[in-house]
Amino acid sequence: DSPSRAGLGYGGAALAAGLVGGALGLCTPIAEVTVNGHLLRPLRLEMDPTLQSGKLPEKEQIKTLNNKSAFFIDEAREEEPGGPRTTAAEPYQAALLEQQNKVLETKRGFYGNKKRYRSNIEPTFETYIGNLKRQLHVPGSDRAKLETELSTTQAIMEDYNKKVSLKEINAPKPGLEPISSSFWDADCAYVNKAEVESLTQEINRRRSLYKADITWLQASISRTSVSVPMDNSRSLDVDDIIADVKAQYDDIAKGSQAGAESRYYSKELRETTGRHDDSLHNTKNEIVELNGVIQSLTGERENAEAQ
Repeated sequence: DSPSRAGLGYGGAALAAGLVGGALGLCTPIAEVTVNGHLLRPLRLEMDPTLQSGKLPEKEQIKTLNNKSAFFIDEAREEEPGGPRTTAAEPYQAALLEQQNKVLETKRGFYGNKKRYRSNIEPTFETYIGNLKRQLHVPGSDRAKLETELSTTQAIMEDYNKKVSLKEINAPKPGLEPISSSFWDADCAYVNKAEVESLTQEINRRRSLYKADITWLQASISRTSVSVPMDNSRSLDVDDIIADVKAQYDDIAKGSQAGAESRYYSKELRETTGRHDDSLHNTKNEIVELNGVIQSLTGERENAEAQ
């Protein structure tokens, strides 16, 4: 030990011995004090720029966790025997759902009580098919009659051909041409009659179908009144409506006044322009006349100077 430390120790021992009254002969030395040098450095209180950007994800995570916890709390409340607690928006949602339920019940009652009608067009088609079948059997039954008429007509035509082909006849008989033309007209009339009959049958068929459709539609249509209870207890603000209409009429009046003033000013401007055009035209004529007078005077002066 160094002398200073030894002296310090002896002095402390003597002081302790004097205070205690000589009861103790020796004293323990003072313990060494150690200090951390890092604690003596000055603190840097600057803000870290990355601190705020790092807090944003933490905030979003906290929000997500809060939402999840609220969801789990709601589920736990719903599972409680007392039932879930109602919020402020649930009465309005319940009223809206009740109103929609009434509308759906009304529609269901309307469609459930509506009578169902079946179309009665099938008998009409069956009648038409029967008529077509009868028309199909008619040519078969008239075949013998038509064959007889055909043979008679062919015999008549052969007879006339023989008469026409005779060498002794130099000129046709006066009654032959009218008879052949009458045969041709009869054929055309028969064909036209057949077409008219077929068209008449088609028209009658479509008319019967149309009547059947109209009857079915009139039977299926029924007047039904549907009443849905709605809450229309709203206060009508008449003052705002009157003020709005008055403002619209004021705008229309201002627009009409501005249009009338613009038309008046444009008319006055056109009249002023016309007057100025007339005066300008007169001034131009006067200038032309003065130019002519000046030219004549200039010519006279030149003639006088030449003389």
